[in-house]
Amino acid sequence: MKIQREYWKLEDLEEISIYDISERELFKYVDPVTEVPPIPFKNTLRSLPCDMDVFIPYNDGEDFIIHMLGLTALERGNIRLKDVEGRLLSECSPGFHSIFHKAFYEVYKTEKPKKFRVNYYENDKLARLSNVKILYDMGKIILISELKYTNETKFLEENFKNYDENKANLIEYFSQTGSYYKINDKYSWTQGVYNIINRSREENDEYYNIIFDLAIPEDRPLIDKIQKKLDSGKNSYESVIRIKTHDGILKYLDL
Repeated sequence: MKIQREYWKLEDLEEISIYDISERELFKYVDPVTEVPPIPFKNTLRSLPCDMDVFIPYNDGEDFIIHMLGLTALERGNIRLKDVEGRLLSECSPGFHSIFHKAFYEVYKTEKPKKFRVNYYENDKLARLSNVKILYDMGKIILISELKYTNETKFLEENFKNYDENKANLIEYFSQTGSYYKINDKYSWTQGVYNIINRSREENDEYYNIIFDLAIPEDRPLIDKIQKKLDSGKNSYESVIRIKTHDGILKYLDL
């Protein structure tokens, strides 16, 4: 991951450009330092056309405790809120801590909001940008962001939506195969995958790898190796893994 900063005086904002950040650089699994109370109106907040992240100052602003992350951050990191809430930002997400800690500290001390524009580049091409505002309210740091995608990304999404699902489902049913797509760090699983793992679709399936999650303990090292290869940009990895479905059936899968 490479980071560049530039201040635009006319707009009075700092522009941050982030190059080739991967999911594994976003969040790490660490122990919480405290329990945090639930955020009120959580469902209402998630229905808004922007993301809101909430942080609690820790040790007079030397660090910040994650109270809540918006859907975009959870999807990018392929994580659940319970995996990050109550954790120190510096330990759970060193990358974001290095990017935003100075701004968080200034807003915490001065109680004056700051504006940013964050550009995310993949292979030197702008993939998405986010207009960010950081403010201090109710004793917490609030980060509000509006994410926008490039036309190229929108084109890919529209083509994916037009995919002939009925035809694909029929082919997968008879061939006992399945596939998935990962666009903008969100998983989409074909019906064939659900046939293989013997369950129906669930609300959170787009946020994590539902196949790797079922791998038996003996195959976890292999899963980690495969995941590293996929995270590095490789489109596929030939191997055989063993999973145990929720109803206790052991299956061998060719990847």
